[in-house]
Amino acid sequence: QQRAALRSATTGVVGARPRADAGPRDVRLRRAPETLGRLSCNSGRVLRPRRDLLPADTSDELAKLPDQVPPFPSEQALGEIERALGKPIADVFSEFARDPVASASIAQVHLAILHDGREVAVKVLRPGVEAAVAKDVALLETAAGLIELLWADGRRLTPREAAAEFSRHLEDELDLMREGANASQLRRNFSDSTLLRVPEIYWDWCSQRVMVMQRMHGTPVSQVGILRAKGIDIPRLARAGVEIFFTQVFRDGFFHADMHPGNIFVADDGRYVALDFGIMGALTETDKNYLAQNFIAFFNRDYRRVAQAHLDAGWVPEQTRATNEQLNDIMMAQGFQDLTGQVIKKIMDVTQQMEQQLVELLVENAPPSVKHDSGLLNGPVVNASGRADVVTSQDQVDDLLESLGF
Repeated sequence: QQRAALRSATTGVVGARPRADAGPRDVRLRRAPETLGRLSCNSGRVLRPRRDLLPADTSDELAKLPDQVPPFPSEQALGEIERALGKPIADVFSEFARDPVASASIAQVHLAILHDGREVAVKVLRPGVEAAVAKDVALLETAAGLIELLWADGRRLTPREAAAEFSRHLEDELDLMREGANASQLRRNFSDSTLLRVPEIYWDWCSQRVMVMQRMHGTPVSQVGILRAKGIDIPRLARAGVEIFFTQVFRDGFFHADMHPGNIFVADDGRYVALDFGIMGALTETDKNYLAQNFIAFFNRDYRRVAQAHLDAGWVPEQTRATNEQLNDIMMAQGFQDLTGQVIKKIMDVTQQMEQQLVELLVENAPPSVKHDSGLLNGPVVNASGRADVVTSQDQVDDLLESLGF
């Protein structure tokens, strides 16, 4: 089944002839992870915001991948929790909802109440998930090798490194003690915040396979109509999202790296609620400095400085020398055109972005001059020839910055 799905996904990509009933390529690419299994959907969800790498129709198709998967039986969940905590469910919780409130590829979540009356959410790993992850990672590594072997541009996209990073993140997600530590650190960082709420972790009832945390109430950020009906100020919400994002990156150097709409809620008081802390990222002072330099150079249209920043950050080969002539060569090279054309996307990618829902909120509430320039937020600011002719005036950049609160 896995071989058939992989063959279907690569049909037409690496030169094979598609079957008459195979459907368009973007549809096949979406169906492949669905056929391969629950964990393989994560690969598609990782790729779906990467419009700098994928055609728009493919990104749109990958957006249809489900954020939730069918739950595993409640009896298994109860057994896993009791084994992990070493106590019967009734000894820990006064009430426990047998039906999960959320179910993902790694774990599912049940609502409960502790004996002291605190409302909690109980996250429990799927039985046998470690073996399933190992199987999927092996398949992903095989696919990465095939991409390098069969596609001319395969090596430039470093699929093996991407597969290794994906494997590392999955390994982190399989340890709920690590996730609890991530949540606690983020909660400390935003302890006095009026913009973001992070649940408290109840360590007495946590283990590698079970995590008990404060229950958070809110509306999924994707349900904009409901948010408006509740009186939430959408433009303010968009500005707050950007502020939270940059605070994590530039103040703390510690950021939530999986903030797709399923992990972002909005409380009734207008604050964001962050959930699911299995994938976090960290930046050194040097990393933050390079990101800041790229932002400044980009908005000043100083693409020579962008090139130099890429050299300094190691985003181009180390043996490249920074002479004026070679900087010109770098800026004219196809590889650098790809990088320069996606500077903001690359920066967002380093921090895993705030994902498509926040972008839609920003576009919806941006000034008309920005909103009408679809290339500004949805595509490269520098065109394929390396020239900044999509942004037609500095006023549009100023409008964008003003709309973001800068």
